[in-house]
Amino acid sequence: MPFPMRQRDPVPAEVISVVPLSSHFRRVTVSGPALRGVRATPAQWMTGLFPVPEDAMPTARPFTIAGSDPEAGRIDFDFALHGGAGPAARWIVRCRSGDTLGLLGPQGGFTPDPAADRLVLIGDATALPAIRSILAGPGRRPPAEVIAEVAECDDERMLKTSGDVNIEWLHSAGAPPGTTGQIELAVQRRLFAGVGTQVWLAGESDMVRAVQTHLLLDQALPRTSIEARSTWTAGRPNVREEVAQISFAGFPT
Repeated sequence: MPFPMRQRDPVPAEVISVVPLSSHFRRVTVSGPALRGVRATPAQWMTGLFPVPEDAMPTARPFTIAGSDPEAGRIDFDFALHGGAGPAARWIVRCRSGDTLGLLGPQGGFTPDPAADRLVLIGDATALPAIRSILAGPGRRPPAEVIAEVAECDDERMLKTSGDVNIEWLHSAGAPPGTTGQIELAVQRRLFAGVGTQVWLAGESDMVRAVQTHLLLDQALPRTSIEARSTWTAGRPNVREEVAQISFAGFPT
């Protein structure tokens, strides 16, 4: 049975494995009967809802889908560990096989325009799982340029690419990736203006806003050629309270 795209009730899922991918990334694989039929497309996400005490406010966070097995009802999520203090960040660090959570979705996604001359992917560490899924996605895509900031060289293993991808790696030297200003400077040093450029941008909210503003105002890219998404905000827990919008019937505890 296909997974409902806009269901209001979270479905239960169980963690079946937790695997380190690099110094600051880990893959969490979840499974559940209701996940059978999920066939993720590049840069799609699901909203994870976490077990909480009975009198507490439920919290939620969007998780980028790294891969899915529709027949087995399994989904992989790749997480950047960037020192967040919210309930979601704590759960990601502490979760083990057998833990449970609720899931809503999938939502979103991104499809490169095969008619574009150039695809530009910009993001901090939290954007890497989506960038990887875009580069590995099905169908034809234009040659790609990536500007990515991670904590250290070991995290570069998150992207394994072909010869038509040029990557500029930036290292945050102890600061959370996305907060150092390096991405903004790297974008400003390049010329992206021109017909046929498609941009996908994600990461820390102030960085995303600054880069998008530069591309629109200083490089005069059409707004329709830029897709931007904020994944977190420095100094604030990466948590959204969804109590008013979601029924928690069947939420795993």
